[in-house]
Amino acid sequence: MNFLTSLYIESNEAYFATFSTNGNLNLYTLNPGKKNYEFYSTICYKKKLQDVISLIALDKDYLLILSGGYDNLINVHIIKRRIFSTENILEKTDIEFKLSLQGHLNSIRDISFSPIKIGNNELKEKEFLFASCSQDTFIRIWHISKISKEEIDVLASNLNSKTTNTIYEEYKTKMSYVFRTKEQDYFNIVLDSILGGHEEPISSVKWGILDDKKVLLSSSFDFTLGLWKWDEKMVLIL
Repeated sequence: MNFLTSLYIESNEAYFATFSTNGNLNLYTLNPGKKNYEFYSTICYKKKLQDVISLIALDKDYLLILSGGYDNLINVHIIKRRIFSTENILEKTDIEFKLSLQGHLNSIRDISFSPIKIGNNELKEKEFLFASCSQDTFIRIWHISKISKEEIDVLASNLNSKTTNTIYEEYKTKMSYVFRTKEQDYFNIVLDSILGGHEEPISSVKWGILDDKKVLLSSSFDFTLGLWKWDEKMVLIL
């Protein structure tokens, strides 16, 4: 096993994911009835080795799984949150690959989801941020939000397309990406900002609290620790 990560949602719902050098990302979930963890699903990257995994609850139905590795891409997956039968038998499901976020110019080293509250502002329901860092010495801040049917109609109109089944595949740029769930809920991932300040590759990023305000910490091979905070315009500065 190369590395693992975990996600605790509530007392009866928790997950952890592992990645090994054979290319397999395995997801496990807590069986509250049996009080143990059971294998839930897997996805194989083959030779596209990943170096980081991060999990979050996308909504009441899905988990969002982000992974990054040596191909410079942040891979976006979703999977149904676990369902047990009355006999505490786990109903397994597949991890769905949705898209890959482009922009970093070298290997992805870490991905970190932010707390719900940013600065003095509360993010809306089904809206959150995450930070990614890379060997390219830069940090990227991404914003994820659910898109309404009205916004989807605007996108479709702008693309001269009325096929809602393919709109999310068509609407992809280097700064904005759209994906959907089987329940026809659409989510938009937008590049919020790019942070530069380190002189060498960045090894990790973590969100924290300083003076009751959320900050982003970064560590680098230039032997420095970066402390990024929000300015009055909600922009991260070093």
